[in-house]
Amino acid sequence: MGRKLREEAQEEISLYDFLRLNLGLTKKQIRQVKFHDPGILVNGKREFVTARLLPGDVVEVDVEGNAQPKPLFLNPSPLQILYEDEDLIAVNKPAGVPSHPGGIHQTDTLVNMLLYYFHGKGESLVVRPAGRLDKETSGVILFSKNQAAAGRLVKQRERGLFGKAYLAVAEGRFPEKEGTIDLPLRRDPGNACRVIVSPEGKEAHTIYRVLEEHENGSLLSVRIETGRMHQIRVHMAASGHPLVGDPLYGRPSGRISRTALHAWKLTCRQPFTEEPLTFEAPLPEDMKVLCGDAF
Repeated sequence: MGRKLREEAQEEISLYDFLRLNLGLTKKQIRQVKFHDPGILVNGKREFVTARLLPGDVVEVDVEGNAQPKPLFLNPSPLQILYEDEDLIAVNKPAGVPSHPGGIHQTDTLVNMLLYYFHGKGESLVVRPAGRLDKETSGVILFSKNQAAAGRLVKQRERGLFGKAYLAVAEGRFPEKEGTIDLPLRRDPGNACRVIVSPEGKEAHTIYRVLEEHENGSLLSVRIETGRMHQIRVHMAASGHPLVGDPLYGRPSGRISRTALHAWKLTCRQPFTEEPLTFEAPLPEDMKVLCGDAF
């Protein structure tokens, strides 16, 4: 099932320019959609992109066409769906679930669970994540259901309209209750699973604010202006406050069996209507324990 766009021309314009300016398609998407079935329609008739439109002409485009998902195993594990429309689906990922297939994880990922969900609805979709979470990180992940929506979310990120906020529990107390950590990051040449601070790395900016302080640590609200691998975990460790339970950049904890990091809020706009959207995932039980009396 593809995403169909339909809009009426208000002035004389080339079909190509109408697709770019009015429907927001990229050059690549226009090249691809020309060969979809039924292609690009003007008043119900297939047309070349060189055609001229007159006021009142109706343009229809199936931006996904016959795209099919790669054959993957379907996983019947239940999903916690936070939001869904024709273009997007936001879900709350549990800790311990990989976001997408890779390596030894080919059947137990969030993508496999989504494919099972859509299979049950009689839909065959190519789902594209708008950002990813580490296996042990819980919280909101947004997926687009078609290529055009995915492209528009990328543009939103570039315009600063796509944001994600995390909750984290870090060791110790912070002398500065809010601040920004600006340290460049790169893969560890000696261990591809780790990231290190390095002047040769890519720029990375992490903004934090202390929400609560306890005897053994602090609850933080965190935003990242760059999406580097393990960014929050590495920046917090570099500041002397590794996240509680982080076995890679800090130390394991008897109070939680994973790194205490949760993507709790995501904001964006509906790709085609521009309606502001906000999705929130409640704090999971293992982090509630850290933030309560047992902390």
